[in-house]
Parts: sequence; structure tokens; C-alpha cells
Amino acid sequence: MLLAKVKEDQNIVEYILYMWQMEDLIRGSNMNLEKILNSVFPGSGENEQREEYAIWFNGLIDEMKREGIEKSGHVRSVKTYMKSIDSLHHTLLTVYQEQEYIDLYNETSVHIESLRAKSASKDIPATEISLIGLYGFLILKLSGKEISRETEISMKQIGKHMAYLADSFNKLKRGELKLPVRLSN
Repeated sequence: MLLAKVKEDQNIVEYILYMWQMEDLIRGSNMNLEKILNSVFPGSGENEQREEYAIWFNGLIDEMKREGIEKSGHVRSVKTYMKSIDSLHHTLLTVYQEQEYIDLYNETSVHIESLRAKSASKDIPATEISLIGLYGFLILKLSGKEISRETEISMKQIGKHMAYLADSFNKLKRGELKLPVRLSN
């Protein structure tokens, strides 16, 4: 089974970050399927998994071309999940009024606002800022760059917040997310 499918089923935040990484891999390979496959599957051996990924990457390349995001941006399906996560974030804060989530978000918001201050756009949703921060952190780690203690602490807190959202997203999909017995409004 494709890693993207596993992530999509198990953790929507990891799926979004994985898809961003795959979009960047495709762009970095100039949308050349053979270059992409050679970076994912070093070595010349043909196998079933390589063929499965060739079909998947080819479909993603076609989707990126159709949507005109060869240079930047995200495929529509990923943007839809990003909007779903943001909607769930607001729903947990206002409709469900889930105190555990509210407390976690309040702890995290200072880190999100710090990232927002470094952003060119001040109207990016908190969840997207969090995803951007986590993706940047991932890229720093993968490239072996030095990461400040402050950044590590900030990303740990944002990661905890986004993990809670991912878990709530799964509960919502399974019909297990319930309104609290008592609301504050």
C-alpha cells in the first residue's frame, strides 16, 4: 500500500506534510517521472512497488499540471484537507467548546503567533501557519541544519496541538466526536 494512503487514513496532518514533500520532490525533479522514481527507489531493479509508485506519481504530476501548480502551491485535495483541519479547529473552539483543546490551543497560540510574525502574510489561518512551521522544521531536520532550542520547543508544542487535531479529525470521520454534555454559551 502507498505510504500516502496509509498517512491519509491514519494521520491527516502527516498526510498533508507528506504531500507537500512529494509536491516539492516532483518540482525538484522538473516533473520528470524517471528522476522522481530514481530518487525514491535508488538502484535499477524493477519491482511491483516501484510500478505502483510510478502510477501514483504520474497521477500527481498530471494533477499538478492541470491545476497549474508546477512552480508553487498545493493540489486541490490537499487544500481541501487543510480547510477541513482549520474548520475542525474552529469547531472545537466554538461549537464543541472542548476545554482540553482550548487549553492546548491557548498554550500553542504564542508559538503560532511567533511564526505568523515571521510570515509575509498575516491572514494565514493558525492551522496553516502550524503546518508551514512543521514542514519547515522537517526540512531543517532532513537537511541536517542546526536547530535552536527555542525552535525545537516551539515545534514540539505546535506538533502536540496538530496531533490533537489529527486525532479529532479521525474521531470525526468515525463518528466518535461527541458534543460535550454542557456548553459555555
